[in-house]
Amino acid sequence: MKQEFKDLAKYRLERARDTLLDAQKYFKDATLKFVKRIEEITLGIL
Repeated sequence: MKQEFKDLAKYRLERARDTLLDAQKYFKDATLKFVKRIEEITLGIL
């Protein structure tokens, strides 16, 4: 029973870490797109 609990906790921690890494990558991509768009708008105004 204790081992099952440890395995489950380990699995959940790994999944949480994977989810955070995916979110971090998505946020980075979105940030880069946003900055690029701001540059385009700024250059369009100038």
